[in-house]
Amino acid sequence: MYDWDGPKNATNRGKHGVDFLEIEQFDWSHALCVEMQYVDGEEREKWIGQTTYGLRVVIITGRNGRTRVISLRRVTAHEKRLWRKEFQNDRP
Repeated sequence: MYDWDGPKNATNRGKHGVDFLEIEQFDWSHALCVEMQYVDGEEREKWIGQTTYGLRVVIITGRNGRTRVISLRRVTAHEKRLWRKEFQNDRP
């Protein structure tokens, strides 16, 4: 279901301290899409959601029928407020 570039994942771990494998635990039922943009002719989406390690921001795109992870990182304080505003009544 998910796909990513191995060297890009290594770079992401070094830069953000987050492994793309966390996407397997991403809670899409309580995720918020906060941005969509086109980069190099493909649509990319920015989502805020929960994993077992905390709130994360993921940048994804669709490629060859799979969800391709571009970036995965911890949320900023602003992004955390956006997510909480949307889901404050859904979760403890």
